Amino acid sequence: IKTHEVIKPKKIDYSRIDFNEIHFEVDQYGDFIELVNLGKFPVILEDIDILFYNNQNRLIQVLPLINSVKLTIMPEEIIALCKSPYKLQQHNYYWNQIALPRFKNLSKDGCLIKIQHHIWGTLDEFDYNINQYTHLDKDTHSLEKLEISLYSNHPQNWRSSIAKPTPGFINS
Repeated sequence: IKTHEVIKPKKIDYSRIDFNEIHFEVDQYGDFIELVNLGKFPVILEDIDILFYNNQNRLIQVLPLINSVKLTIMPEEIIALCKSPYKLQQHNYYWNQIALPRFKNLSKDGCLIKIQHHIWGTLDEFDYNINQYTHLDKDTHSLEKLEISLYSNHPQNWRSSIAKPTPGFINS
């Protein structure tokens, strides 16, 4: 095997990928979306897109997860998607972050986001909005999932982080 060759699984096995944390209404470089692999198999990131819908349920952006740093999300692994990890690292967040140049500032009005796999279809969806914050300081707190095993489309399953955001790491 040459060092530059990419090894991909021979068989594509289903694994559940969910949203786990989101930080929005910060600024262009501080926003992030966190994903977790709840399944038993690695998932190739280039097979996944994040879809963004406005309040009229119209698709406004497709964010491919193709990147040059990380090729798969392993079972039980948490990754944070952002525009630039350097902004997050200024706040001492150094965990498993993937820079995606097409990552846009997340809407402060909220929107529906979906994890779309090219073969398996929609893996998870979450309609986030500012009213889900339970803490007034939105700059230093994120929305995080309370119960990781429940699907993200239950608004009661989200709350403000207890401490500062934890992109790419276990929720507070």
